[in-house]
Amino acid sequence: MQDKVVESKSIIHTRAIIDENYRIISGDEDFFRFVGPTIRLMTDAIHQIDMDDFLYVAERIHAFEEKSMVVRIQRYDNTYRWCLLTISKSQVSIDGTGHMNVGVSDILNLYNHYMALTKVVETDKNKFIYTNLDDYTKILNTARKEIDELRNGQTHLMIFTVDRLEEIRVKYGDEFCNTMMNEMSTELVQYVGARGMVARFHDNGFMMLLKNVGNESNVRSFLEASRAKLRWMLASRESSLKLTFTIATSECPRNGKIYDNIEKKLFKAYEIAQNKGGNNYIIYKEELHGEI
Repeated sequence: MQDKVVESKSIIHTRAIIDENYRIISGDEDFFRFVGPTIRLMTDAIHQIDMDDFLYVAERIHAFEEKSMVVRIQRYDNTYRWCLLTISKSQVSIDGTGHMNVGVSDILNLYNHYMALTKVVETDKNKFIYTNLDDYTKILNTARKEIDELRNGQTHLMIFTVDRLEEIRVKYGDEFCNTMMNEMSTELVQYVGARGMVARFHDNGFMMLLKNVGNESNVRSFLEASRAKLRWMLASRESSLKLTFTIATSECPRNGKIYDNIEKKLFKAYEIAQNKGGNNYIIYKEELHGEI
């Protein structure tokens, strides 16, 4: 069992973006699954024995240059894994602050990754495959069918909204906001991919259905990576734009096995998140938020 856990948390060719103070600005979902969704500094993940080498390279790298090194990186479970780390200077400067692109590869799995690329994997016909933006009522109907009729594994419902969109609209204009929301739609649809469905939800957000995400750490990793990816996508072009998000999620079977209860808990979680003033996410838990 432990080996399976290790394999499920391994990373292959994942990426992150850090600033000059080594703060993690954005990262792939697998990156947050590997180091844990609560980590904030890249230096917190690197073993102290390898820290001098990392800092030496990071502080001396030039534009259009990429450096590689092998270092020990701490996993979410406080163990260390040998990883291939690549660093390059980002050409994006926000508020006068430079950024670096960081690539991380778990070298224990590079061989397995290479072997997997040589095999033809048959697509699971029961797997969700949606490539377009859906209507949110379709997501709710699909969730109802999955939960009440098919009872088909784990199902997450999520609401993901942009905070203070009207203020952004006043400052940047309708065209900018419409383009921004369309670009976010495209990014989320591509990111969710075969794992579920994405729809616009009101003017300022999205609703998502995800299948078989896994435990809470995986959910938090998905949320951290999603909002960081959207922030960076926009901030890299408009540095004065400070995007924050209000997010809520409920899950079957953790929050119940009846669709109506899952939907009610989703909207209750969203209401709680809104009442906190935004810029947060609520994963519904009965012990914290009560029964419906």
